[in-house]
Amino acid sequence: MKWYWGILFSLALLALAVFASRIVGFDLVLAMVVVTTLWAALDSRKIDLKRYKSGLSYRPVVLFIAVALLWIAGFPWYLHVRYRIKHGLAELKGTHSGPTDGPVISEPAPSASSDEPSS
Repeated sequence: MKWYWGILFSLALLALAVFASRIVGFDLVLAMVVVTTLWAALDSRKIDLKRYKSGLSYRPVVLFIAVALLWIAGFPWYLHVRYRIKHGLAELKGTHSGPTDGPVISEPAPSASSDEPSS
C-alpha cells in the first residue's frame, strides 16, 4: 500500500472504531489498535520482515511493541513496508544499490617515463 493510502486507511479505521465505540457504549479504539498491531506482528513473521532494509525490520514481538506504542505512525508505516515487500520493491539487508557490484579498483594513469629513448 502506498504510504498515503496507509495513512488514509489507518485514519478510517480509527474513525470507524470511534464511531462504533459510541454505538456499543465502550471503547473499541484500544481493541482495534491491539488487533491491527497483532496482525502486523504475525504478518511480519510470514513475510520475513527482518530480512529487509527498513526502520521496522524487527522480530514480531519488538514490532508489536513499537507499532502499539506509536500506532498512528507505525501501522501505516508497516502497511507501506509490507506493500514494498509484496511487490518486490524492498531491498534486502546486506545488499546495496550502488552503481557497481564489487570494489572499485582504479589503475594508475600512465606516466611519461624518462627511461624511454627519445627520437
